[in-house]
Amino acid sequence: MTVIYKVLNNLDSIKEISCCWDNLAEESPHKSPVLSHAWLSVFFECRISVDQKWFVVVAYINDTVVGILPVVSTSKRLLGLTYKVLSLPGDDHTISVDMLVKVGLEEQVSLGLIDKAFSHEPRSRSFFFHRVDSCSNSYTYNVNKSFVISQFCEDGAFITSPENISDFRAGLTRNFRLNINKANNKFIKMNGANFYVNENHSDTKNNMDKIIAVESSGWKGEANTAIASAIGTEMFYRKLADSLAAKGWLSCHFLEAEEKILAANFSIKFSHSMLIWKTSYNDKYKKISPGGLIMDYLVEYSSHHLDIDRIDAMSNDEWHKKWNMSYRAFNNYWVYKKTIVGFIFMMCQKIKLMLKGSEVLRGIKNRFFS
Repeated sequence: MTVIYKVLNNLDSIKEISCCWDNLAEESPHKSPVLSHAWLSVFFECRISVDQKWFVVVAYINDTVVGILPVVSTSKRLLGLTYKVLSLPGDDHTISVDMLVKVGLEEQVSLGLIDKAFSHEPRSRSFFFHRVDSCSNSYTYNVNKSFVISQFCEDGAFITSPENISDFRAGLTRNFRLNINKANNKFIKMNGANFYVNENHSDTKNNMDKIIAVESSGWKGEANTAIASAIGTEMFYRKLADSLAAKGWLSCHFLEAEEKILAANFSIKFSHSMLIWKTSYNDKYKKISPGGLIMDYLVEYSSHHLDIDRIDAMSNDEWHKKWNMSYRAFNNYWVYKKTIVGFIFMMCQKIKLMLKGSEVLRGIKNRFFS
């Protein structure tokens, strides 16, 4: 079978393959909506900086899309010379993107996608894959090839949806379980106490208004890290919500009482996984642990819905441990051009990683430069 590679670099052209793209994302082992056209088209529209450009390498076999590699090219300067660094799309609001390859075709397609990206950007020397899920078939295939460096990045947390919520709660520590029970007893006595999930496309704007408002009311608002803290960030999330809702994937969760939103989740139900992307709560009600309560209600909700196999936090925060979450590894890897210059860049990166991991050098830095 002959594989044909094409480069697409505008929103209209990638929209034409959006259904094929999203189908590949749904079939992938990642179970992540971040890999979809519905997500990344909004990223390309809203999150590309002035020193960057984006394009998508698409692999076809007999006019069927079998592979997709979204690329961001960033201009860098070294010794007065300009070169390009290629990477997957990503920032603080989009993480763990990966190439998509039809299962079983990794050997035929994955390196070809990267080679096409290199040839499209002749001044590039390397391709950085940041925080890729270890379940990635392409990662498993590419990581052992020559001119490739890999490094563990961090773990990501998730909960397998329990068949029995009582058994799940019994597995939590006694103190934490008692605290959640006490908080819930206070909550249910409040006027209009309710947990609900809203996945109605027509309610998207109203749902986002509520989520943004409750997030801004808490510590994220004070720290200027809330969605509403930057116009560009809010625009990105509102467009993202519309895009995900149009696919039927957006899932907004609310903990409500006394005609106020106590806690809210911006989540995405995708490929039998519920990804909690943004969670926030109203600090005025922190005595009843609204963040903990909304998670408890969500786990119970998932136990009653057969279309949800897991609740995915994806990140690695301290509070995840309280919920007895499972973890999976995420890895970084770099692919270099098979040239002398590519080899030099690869060796420089290896030395950099080696020095960064040196206990001796860390000790010197902490002693003399902290």
